[in-house]
Amino acid sequence: MRYLKSIIIFFLLTFGFSQLSAQTIQQIDTTTAAEVDAKKAVEYYTHGLALMKKSNFKGAIEAFADAVDLDSSKLVYQYQLGLAYFYGRNYKTTIDVMKRIITIDPKVDRYYQVMGQSYQELREPNKAYHVYLDGLKAIPCSGPLNCELGRIEYEHKNFNLALQYWENGIICDPNYPSNYYYAAKAYARTSEKIWSLIYGEIFINIEISSPRTYEMSKIMYEVYKRSIYIKNERNKYLFFSDVPLHLSSKMMKDTMLLHKNFEQAYTVTGRKCLAAFKKDFNLPELIKFRHNFVMKWYEKNYPTDYPNALFDYQRTVISSNYNDCYNYWLFNRGDIMQFNLWYERNSKRYEEFLIWLKDHPLEVNSENVVSRMRMINQNDPDQRKPLFPTKK
Repeated sequence: MRYLKSIIIFFLLTFGFSQLSAQTIQQIDTTTAAEVDAKKAVEYYTHGLALMKKSNFKGAIEAFADAVDLDSSKLVYQYQLGLAYFYGRNYKTTIDVMKRIITIDPKVDRYYQVMGQSYQELREPNKAYHVYLDGLKAIPCSGPLNCELGRIEYEHKNFNLALQYWENGIICDPNYPSNYYYAAKAYARTSEKIWSLIYGEIFINIEISSPRTYEMSKIMYEVYKRSIYIKNERNKYLFFSDVPLHLSSKMMKDTMLLHKNFEQAYTVTGRKCLAAFKKDFNLPELIKFRHNFVMKWYEKNYPTDYPNALFDYQRTVISSNYNDCYNYWLFNRGDIMQFNLWYERNSKRYEEFLIWLKDHPLEVNSENVVSRMRMINQNDPDQRKPLFPTKK
């Protein structure tokens, strides 16, 4: 009887253990399968990114599609799939993908941006415009969406409205470079060229090396060249802004007036630095002019009246003894011959400066953003006038 009882206990224990083992194995298999799928999805996604860099968009589409099939919860996989379709010029499918992920997460501006650009490629600018507007309603402080709306308005010759979008984009997203880029190019066509120079320089500091950077280097140099007129050693003129032209020489000396208007203060300071130019405009003398400008700006109360992160940064560059390197870097495409002559004699210092620049970038944020719109609103609301002729 005792022997029979032992057999029964052994049987129950063995059966229970086998059942438990089966359940455990089944659970392990299920978990492992999910992990395998997720890991495989990452591999497909990584492979897709590598193919995108090689411009193999067809292969990238296949890789991203496999990643989505294995793990559709990762919106980044779906976004990259849509992007691959975009670069592969399959714009209608791109739009379908972006519509789908926007319904899941409507707070990502690049989804609207890619979708809107797809409509533009299909020559449906009105649909693109409304996509960007919808995006801006969902994400009011989007730098990219303000930028895209500005570009469309500019193409339709609504230049003042375009500037408003770019200015708003600068305030909302100070580290997004494209709003500075387009605003700088637009201001170069106005009387207020000061802002072309300021936004252009900030843009170059944010987007340090690209075809647009080199383009901006040339634009800034040409703006300076057009704005500084050297008739002879005694007669030198600045044309940075129209604002001071409305004031008499006596009014220009009025300290209270200068404490109301940034453009006036900027121009008065610039006039005091024209001695840097001897008989003609050239890059070495422009660099002396800019150095003297920063030094004289900080002799006054202007940094308190008009806080400016760019001017603060220029002062840091000067105190670090890299002013010549910084300015030759900034205008290297403005006067290539002069840059090359200087570089031949200063290549070692220039390479040291590039390392310093990487470790000491210009830092802009919502607190110290440099904005014409914000400055006008704070100091002189009367300047809120259109810079371009309004359309009839």
